[in-house]
Amino acid sequence: MRGGYGFCTLGAASYLDAAESRDTYLAAAARTNPILSDVFGDIYSGLRVFLQDVLGDPVTYDERLALPGFHIFQFDGTEVADEMLAERAHFDLQFLLAVPQWTPEATLSFTLPLGLPSGGGSLAVWPVRHEEILGYDQPARDIAAQSRCEIVDYEIGRMVLHDGFLLHAIGAPSVTAPYGQRITLQGHGVRRQGRWTIYW
Repeated sequence: MRGGYGFCTLGAASYLDAAESRDTYLAAAARTNPILSDVFGDIYSGLRVFLQDVLGDPVTYDERLALPGFHIFQFDGTEVADEMLAERAHFDLQFLLAVPQWTPEATLSFTLPLGLPSGGGSLAVWPVRHEEILGYDQPARDIAAQSRCEIVDYEIGRMVLHDGFLLHAIGAPSVTAPYGQRITLQGHGVRRQGRWTIYW
């Protein structure tokens, strides 16, 4: 677990740990995977079977890479300003850090809401794909600030899947002063030679 009151993560995360160095990420995965597997083994088994059914290809975990982990946001009823929505806009390119030697046939990102605060939770999505802005000097966040997004509302137990190449961000609760926890299981996938490897 890292972080403090307000936001923390459980598990190694490529967007945080591999951004420092791949060795840091692999070391964090080696520390946290046994704990997560011990406590949440049934969840990981069910997740693998579910994704295999949905994707139609074999799905595996790689013991060197981080298991899917958890985002935990705590809201205490304080008013939340959301002027920073566009600032959070991004593409999921973590595979370039986590598995730089792999050439993916396809990629996957998923979020499974396990708990939501008052006002719920959502994913903000802009109709802009990563390949459309390659070669542009304008950062994705600036494009997001100039465009309207669509909101995909989360439901507890209902997974949201996408390929990670659509511009997106964590959405805000629908109330200005939410209370409670937003807990989600997060992960990514890379398909190589017809087989998916799931990681975070």
